[in-house]
Amino acid sequence: RRAEAELPPPPDVVVVGAGAAGLAAGRRLMDAGREVVVVEAAGHVGGRCITDSETFPVPFDRGGSWLHCATANPLTPIARAFGFTIVEDAHVPRLVSVDGKLLTERETADYVAYNEDIYEALQAAGEAGEDTAATDFLVAGPYRHCTESVLSWIHSVDAAGISTLDYSRFIKAEGEWLLREGLGTVVARHGAEVPVALSTPVEEIDLSGSRPRVVTTEGAIEAGAVIVTVSTGVLAAGDIRFTPELPAAKLQAIADLPCGVLNKTALLFDGGLSEAESDDRFSYFPQEGEGMGMRLNYLGSDLTICFTGGSFGIGLEEAGPGTATEFALEGLTSAFGSDLRTRLIKSDETRWWTYPLTRGAYSGARPGRADARHALAEPVEGRLFFAGEATIPEWTATVAGAHLSGIRAAEEALAELG
Repeated sequence: RRAEAELPPPPDVVVVGAGAAGLAAGRRLMDAGREVVVVEAAGHVGGRCITDSETFPVPFDRGGSWLHCATANPLTPIARAFGFTIVEDAHVPRLVSVDGKLLTERETADYVAYNEDIYEALQAAGEAGEDTAATDFLVAGPYRHCTESVLSWIHSVDAAGISTLDYSRFIKAEGEWLLREGLGTVVARHGAEVPVALSTPVEEIDLSGSRPRVVTTEGAIEAGAVIVTVSTGVLAAGDIRFTPELPAAKLQAIADLPCGVLNKTALLFDGGLSEAESDDRFSYFPQEGEGMGMRLNYLGSDLTICFTGGSFGIGLEEAGPGTATEFALEGLTSAFGSDLRTRLIKSDETRWWTYPLTRGAYSGARPGRADARHALAEPVEGRLFFAGEATIPEWTATVAGAHLSGIRAAEEALAELG
C-alpha cells in the first residue's frame, strides 16, 4: 500500500502528511468506508515520529519517543496490542553538572526541588487564566539558567516564548513510558493499511473551485475534503500555497505557534558507559544559555541519547554536523574522564531545524496566544481541515496529540461529507 509517486483515482478525502496525525486520520476515514489517500513528501511514513533501526544496535527514535501521560495515552493500548515492550521511565536526574561542578546529592535534591517549584508556579498561573511568559516565574537562584534549558527541552522554544496558559492546559495523568521497539514503530504499524503516496510533495491546495484540488509534484487530485497535518514550520514558510489565501485568523494562529526544536544526539560507546547505571540521567549545564539532558546506557544498551532544545539547540545544529556530538563529549568526559573519547564507536545527530519537510520539531504557543491552537484547528469553508500536535491543547507537542487530532479532523470531515 506504499506507493512511490503513484496517485490513485479521486478519493473522498486527501490527507496531506503521513505522520501520526495523517495516518490516524486516514485510518479513521477508512473505517467509515471513505476513499482516502495520504500524500507524503518524504520517502517514508512517520513524519516527526520515526524509529531508526539501522544506525545503532538498538532502535533509536529520531523524533517523538515517549508515551507521555501513559495511563491516558491513546497509543499505550495500541502498543500493548502489538505486543511491544513498555518501559516505565523516571525523569529525575541522578547526576547534574552546573557551571563546571558536579552537584552533591544534597545539591541535586535542591536543584530538583527548584524545578518542581517553577513547574507548580507555571501551572498555577495558567489555571488562574494568566497567559504570560514562563520567564516571569523563574525566580533568581543558582539553578535558574538550568531550568530555562530544561523548559526548552520540553517545549522546543526558549522559556521567554512559553505561554503559562498553554502550559497549564496539558493533560494530567500518570506515566512517562518508553517502548523498546520505538514509538515510531507503533505509528507506522498502526497506519500500515492506509494508502500513502510517498515522495509526493504538495505544492498547492486550491479551494477556488467546486471541489478542493491538491496539486502535487506528481499531478493534481480532486476530493471532497482536504486534511492538512504538516507542521506550523512548513505552514509559516509558505511551502504549500493556498488558493485563495488562508483567512487572516488562520495565518495569525500559524505565526503564534512557531515550530521550535528538540534535537537528539546519540552516541554509541564500546561497552557503554561502565561508570554509569542503566538509564542514568545526566543534566549538563556548563554555563548560562547552554544545557543538555542525557540518558546514559539507554534501556540497558551501549547507547547514550542527549537532548538539546530551543535557541541553544538551533545554534548547535546551525554550527554544523559534529558540534552537538562534541558538546555532549565535553559534558560526559567532565563527569567520567577523557578516556571516554577513545571508546566512542559512532554518533548521530538529528537536525530538525534545517530539515525542510518539517522546519522544526514541534510547536510552542507564544505568551498571550495560547488560544491560537483552537484557531489553527478551525476548518475553512467546511472543506479544509487541520490536524497535528499544534492543534490540540491538551496533548500539544506529543505524538498522542497528533494521533488524536487526526481522528478529530477526520470526524469533522465526515460530518461535512455527510
